[in-house]
Amino acid sequence: LLMSVKQVARKQKITADDVIFTTNYYQKYASGAFISLTQGYTCEKVDDQTVKFTLDSFESSFGKDLGSIRLLPAHIFNDDIDSVDGSEYLNSEKLVGSGAYTISEMNTGESYVLKARDDYYGGKPGMEILNMRLMSDSNSQQMAFDSGELSSIIVSTADDYKKYNTDDYNVTTFSSGQVIHLQYNPDGQSNQGLSADERSAVAKAIDRDEIVKTAYGSEDLAKPSDSMFASTQKYFDDSIKHEVDTEGAKALAESTGLKDKTLHIIYNTTLKNAEAIGVVVQQQLAEAGIKAEVQGYDPAAFYQRTFHAAMGNDKTATEATDWDYAIGSDSGMYGDASANQLTYAFMSLFGEQASGLVIGAYGTADETQREAMFKQAQQAVDANGYWISLVEENTVIVSQKNIVGYDKNMQKPVFINYSAFDVK
Repeated sequence: LLMSVKQVARKQKITADDVIFTTNYYQKYASGAFISLTQGYTCEKVDDQTVKFTLDSFESSFGKDLGSIRLLPAHIFNDDIDSVDGSEYLNSEKLVGSGAYTISEMNTGESYVLKARDDYYGGKPGMEILNMRLMSDSNSQQMAFDSGELSSIIVSTADDYKKYNTDDYNVTTFSSGQVIHLQYNPDGQSNQGLSADERSAVAKAIDRDEIVKTAYGSEDLAKPSDSMFASTQKYFDDSIKHEVDTEGAKALAESTGLKDKTLHIIYNTTLKNAEAIGVVVQQQLAEAGIKAEVQGYDPAAFYQRTFHAAMGNDKTATEATDWDYAIGSDSGMYGDASANQLTYAFMSLFGEQASGLVIGAYGTADETQREAMFKQAQQAVDANGYWISLVEENTVIVSQKNIVGYDKNMQKPVFINYSAFDVK
């Protein structure tokens, strides 16, 4: 893999040394979304503007992950990767970059101000100043937006969408690439789990259209999801479709004895609409004669449960066995399989067959074969009931009428291309 580095008109040019310094840093310290950059490759300088990467084995998302990282300026850190983490420089106005803006002001926890560069290689941005405010409270955001203090906000409720979807504002809607799902726990029911027919009963009872209508209130905020992949992903299988079969679910619940059990469904309290989704699912299961209790947990307790057994901890511990399904989300789902999905596969959270297909596809260089394996994985997950996809959420950005350019940033996280914004 050869990567050419674009020169940017600036006091200090980006060179191959910066790329090598950055990848050396990621090889030692990367985690999470960039886990593929930690090992399994070498990089060497060809010339000042070219770096050669040699992979030990094929990894389908390596190019995507490499293209997503932020270059670190080697000269700032004196070529010492150990001095990056914890550096005051990373939280200072002296932070340098190759983008269309520079940081002119930084108020920790409140805001930061960006100023347009005159020497940006892509041309000077339409907006001279961008003031990025940090406001966690949605009511405060709306008040500031309504008064004109804020130029844009993200809305997530049907009432808010109805309020702003008028000729007075610009509304940009696109898939967030995030699928909300039910994750099955094979160690539930006191370490006994549910049978394939019991899982099938649960899946048959789910009405995705009703979840969208009741929990979100508008198809502009979410749409039914049938696959573990989001529609934004490269190998999304649009042939997977579900019909609600309440009577079939009821028959399976009767024949398997599931009607005599109580399912425990948990959700992350910080996940928007999760509680509402849980209530709808609970009602749908009740219509099929399946009893369920729904309980929310803070992130620490939630993830302690959903990953407890998968992380090699005691599978008989209370945290591993006191739930049957978890309402979760998988985000960052663009291009190939996301890093989250690969992690879930290594933990066998998709079930043995589907997890093996995801891992195998990830390491397969042949495009045709890789696509077939990813689609087989989606079919296998759908068949085994380990992962019941519910809805795919949308991102809805509302901006003042004179603010344009959001339609050129239709990817999450938003604001990928600041230079696209302008005032009309």
